[in-house]
Amino acid sequence: MIGFEIEISLPVADINGKPIKGDTHLASSKTVHGDGHGETPIYTLVSDYRMLPSKAPYSNLEFVTKPQWVVADARERGPSFVQNTLSQIRDVRDSLYTTATTASQTLAGTAALKTAATTWLNYSVDGNALLLTPNNGYVEKAGTPGNGDGLFTHYSVGVPLGGLPYFLDRLRTAAPVGNRVATADARHRLVQAKAFATQILGDFKQKGLTDTQARARRELDGYLQYAFTQIVAFADYVATTKDDGQIKNGTVVLSRAILAEVFAHLSTDARNFLRQHVQPLITTLADYQENPFSGPKLQFQDRSSRAIVAHAPVTLEEYAIAAFNGIDPISQERVFGGMREVVPHTEAEAMMIPFEIRTMGSHLKSWQEVSDDLTNLCDWSQTAYELGRP
Repeated sequence: MIGFEIEISLPVADINGKPIKGDTHLASSKTVHGDGHGETPIYTLVSDYRMLPSKAPYSNLEFVTKPQWVVADARERGPSFVQNTLSQIRDVRDSLYTTATTASQTLAGTAALKTAATTWLNYSVDGNALLLTPNNGYVEKAGTPGNGDGLFTHYSVGVPLGGLPYFLDRLRTAAPVGNRVATADARHRLVQAKAFATQILGDFKQKGLTDTQARARRELDGYLQYAFTQIVAFADYVATTKDDGQIKNGTVVLSRAILAEVFAHLSTDARNFLRQHVQPLITTLADYQENPFSGPKLQFQDRSSRAIVAHAPVTLEEYAIAAFNGIDPISQERVFGGMREVVPHTEAEAMMIPFEIRTMGSHLKSWQEVSDDLTNLCDWSQTAYELGRP
């Protein structure tokens, strides 16, 4: 499973020039899936939220695709479908900018959003009421040095637990680059995750080494790395004295599934091992934050909490315990904020773990970079599927 989101800078506003609520559905593609998804549009256009140089908020635009199967029987057609979706999004994006460029030269300096990309889009009631407002003072980074085509992109992927170690190895070499603080810290934690898992696996004893046992060991390896990235993102965020943006930006991979739901798909031996070592696991993990070989030294503030969801605060310690005992299903939204959670699900007879890749390569991408990323992700997903399927 692969889906992606592409956010662009282009501003939109209501009839009074005011921003609108984020994630407002504005339009759907006229092209539909078929292929197991019925008449579902292959992508939607929604609003997002940014800041002008003046720090005033404004609404911009984001494309969100429907996830596409790309492994096993879908290996031949899936990657082509993903690339064709990207190609159409590029056509729509160009049409939006053409309309905005024309509007910026008029006295009003605006144009109805619904007049752009009509070949490809069906606009919603909200989309029909909006204006493109290119003269609102936003900074357009597309085409400027180092910013490619100005595409801010996230990818959503699903792979089996047994294929996660391989997949994360690929991400370690590919993501992220640049000198942004949160990005550098996220990469550092992804590197640490492998060392943490290797250290813990030294105490996981198995009798014999059948193919099933080898896969169970890879699954535990993958889960240890996966859980590490989520817990340390929480730990880093509450340990710093200044807010460096969204907590989501503190991790390269963001689980779309509750960790307890992922935990449930480990082997019985692996689940028992983790439950018998909850406190040593947390102590070892905290040491990677407090006494790292490299990177910042931060205090593991186990009593600090996140209170995103009303009346449902969760402490760092509670979250870590839940990750390693699999008993308390703590929502990812309670820690990382708004998201659509997705439960682990079966695809091509393998249990897929859904996660979002928050950063990969350049911060702002070109169309070619996005295309190359999608090619790599399809290839990596197939190999991870083969390593993780029963």
